[in-house]
Amino acid sequence: MSSITSASNKLRVTGMATGIDTDAAIKQMMTAYYARVDKVKQQQQILQWKQEAYRDYIGQINSLKSKYFDVLSKDYILSSNNFSAFQVTPSDVSNTSVSAKAATGAIEGNYKIEVTSESIATKASLTAAKNINVKEATTGLSFPIVIKNVDATNYNDILSVTDKSGVSHNVTITSGTYANLNDLATQINKDMSSIDISGEKKLSDDVKAVVKDGSIKLLKKITIDDTNKNLTIDVNGTTQNITIDNGSYTLEELSSKITSKLTGGYKAQSADGQNITFTDKDNVSVVGTAKFSDNSVIKFDTKVTLGSTGASAEQFSNPTISDSDTLSFDKRIITGVNDTLSFTIFSGGTSSTTISLDGLTAGVYDTDTLISEINNKLQAKSGTEPLLSTISVSKSADGKLLFNSTTSSQITVTGNAAKTLGISSGFKLDQSNSDKMINLIMDSGVDFGSNDYINNNGIDISKVTFTINDKEYLYDFTSATDVTKDGKTYIGAKNKSISDILSDISKGSNVDISYSQLDRKFYMTSKDTGSSQKITITDDNKFIENLFGNATAVDGKDVVVKITQPNGSSNTIIQSSNNFAVDGISYTLNSKPTGEVTFGVKGDNDGTLNKIKEFINSYNELIGKISSVVEEKKQYTYLPLTDDQKEDMGDEQIEKWEVKAKQGILSGDSTLENMLRQMRRAFTDNVEGAGTTFFEIGLNTSSDVSQRGKIIIDEEKLTEALKNDPNKVMSLFIQKSTSESYYSRSMTSDKRKVRYNEEGIFNRLSDIFEDNISTYRDNNGKKGTLLEIAGIKGDFTEFKNTLTNQIEDRKTRIDGMLERIYDKEEAYYKKFAQLETAMNNMNSQSSWLASQLGLS
Repeated sequence: MSSITSASNKLRVTGMATGIDTDAAIKQMMTAYYARVDKVKQQQQILQWKQEAYRDYIGQINSLKSKYFDVLSKDYILSSNNFSAFQVTPSDVSNTSVSAKAATGAIEGNYKIEVTSESIATKASLTAAKNINVKEATTGLSFPIVIKNVDATNYNDILSVTDKSGVSHNVTITSGTYANLNDLATQINKDMSSIDISGEKKLSDDVKAVVKDGSIKLLKKITIDDTNKNLTIDVNGTTQNITIDNGSYTLEELSSKITSKLTGGYKAQSADGQNITFTDKDNVSVVGTAKFSDNSVIKFDTKVTLGSTGASAEQFSNPTISDSDTLSFDKRIITGVNDTLSFTIFSGGTSSTTISLDGLTAGVYDTDTLISEINNKLQAKSGTEPLLSTISVSKSADGKLLFNSTTSSQITVTGNAAKTLGISSGFKLDQSNSDKMINLIMDSGVDFGSNDYINNNGIDISKVTFTINDKEYLYDFTSATDVTKDGKTYIGAKNKSISDILSDISKGSNVDISYSQLDRKFYMTSKDTGSSQKITITDDNKFIENLFGNATAVDGKDVVVKITQPNGSSNTIIQSSNNFAVDGISYTLNSKPTGEVTFGVKGDNDGTLNKIKEFINSYNELIGKISSVVEEKKQYTYLPLTDDQKEDMGDEQIEKWEVKAKQGILSGDSTLENMLRQMRRAFTDNVEGAGTTFFEIGLNTSSDVSQRGKIIIDEEKLTEALKNDPNKVMSLFIQKSTSESYYSRSMTSDKRKVRYNEEGIFNRLSDIFEDNISTYRDNNGKKGTLLEIAGIKGDFTEFKNTLTNQIEDRKTRIDGMLERIYDKEEAYYKKFAQLETAMNNMNSQSSWLASQLGLS
């Protein structure tokens, strides 16, 4: 009898000699082992079902939390607006200059309010008298290099290079315009790769062009192959043997390869391209040599020699060969290459104005002379194009170009000179708060190279001192770290952004200061309104003047209002704030109204009642669902189906079975039980200082035990409480703790107790939800309790939680058990194979004996 098995993923033909069904026999022998695997699989399935159930209730809790406890939700339950006993209706709903809210103390009827002062209450203010818009170039100056061969005496495309054997080769560099030295070095290497020096060897195998210190340096290369790839490194008294990949390297590149192989933190380097030196892990130089297997030191005794490239045409870059191994080029403005510059100015309307400077003069430039050239061109053309007089360029502390504008207009820079200036064509002068503040006080008067830090406005930017409302500020814009001078500590502000400095100023001087990209101006206002608000400035170094120009601070003003109440009483009062309350009416002045504003106040308990009812209905629904699962009886006779059991059942039968098997999956769950207990107590425990209780306002818990603490509302009693004393009802529900205003899941039990006792019911519930489903980590690195247990999709806990760990543990156990089963099966198959062999031998012997006896 033959059979096939897949237990070990092998095709087997068995039982040919013995007639034994080997697969059936082994399967019967392994039944107990597979039963153990099924048991662990069932445990794994139960854990997966439990995780799914947890995540379902996490989602339901989160939905209630998002609806009622998210400040951006329209149903936000913690707002005092929900507990007003009055409805306020303006006579003109389109008039938004004044809004009002009514609370305890208000009387029903019509109110009138009129602003009799020139304006509503204002803040003290300082508005810049000038526009300021400074933008730093993205990179430093980058001059293009033009390679040309005009005629026999006017060229710069021939470079004479000696190989390692000392033979000189003329390299013709491909003509073209190269953006920078790196691009040119790449082309030189490509051109050297086409020059034969011996056999199949190219010049590029011996020499490589690299950019170092603003010049192109030609470095010798060494070829590593199977004959010399094993190196001995003697460094700091130790010897290390390493192997380098085959290839052609400069000594700098080879040093990098050696470093990647060294242990002990040692590093190899080649500063001159001729020798290899070493440093330790602290970058301190140490004695060391790199040798080939024949004990010869890896080094070059001579430099690569470069020959003259001949004459140079004035209209393109002039090469200079120095120190016999470097090639540098003039930094030039070249006609037709990088000499055009245009400014597009948009001042509103439907069109913009593009003004092109007359071509930048061809010639050799450094940063300062190029700045002078651009400013001269701007000034020369400003007579016919006045808008250009608002634009200038200077140098930043990092040596880049600064584009300056004193207009609010949008300005864009284009032209073929853009890349040379360190910008892209279409660069916008668009100062933002993330730009460095130092750029705003840098100009042609400041020279970091000569340590001359006095700008054209007389500001010594290394000692900026000013006070605002008696708060002193000290900055050193030449240093990135704090500096002590003349007994005072100056904050190192070289790298501080505009936002950083404005934030510093706003912290301690009772002012808010900002920069507007819209009109390119700075603004400073007091934090509060009213006539007591002032801005006093002492500007020792004209720093504030540099930002604001010749501006004068304006003091704040009070608002004068006339209020008429429903009983006819009327009075005119002065207020320093635009938000104030009189006799239970809270007024908010958004702008000065034209004439009197009238609004009506009437009692409104239904709105508050409905909002409380809506929340409690949602709450009851949630705890009802959670209570039902923790009380549900476990169906112990319904275990998860095994694969073999599923094969004998239809889909409908499987579905019905699994419904039963999932029953009671969270029965008696201690975490959910504890959360339910806390939620019920949140309602019934007294709220300190509220002046009323849960029971006194018409609320109670259900007497039906099966309803597990659902809230029952006596609407008549609650309505009466809202009518008679809405503030007490509001305190009971949304009072905030004054002792522990900030909630943290890491707070001590004593602080937690104080906060709990002082909090209203709804705030208590919010804290309970935070404890259980918060996605933020506490000081112990933990998230909400339920998330730590089961996780939730879209969060880190989706894959890192207790149940997932347990599921993975079961999976590992199953894999290990199956591996051992397969090994055991394999052993059994080998034994049965031996039996087959023995039976075949016996059958052969029997046949031979029978033939000898003449019985066959």
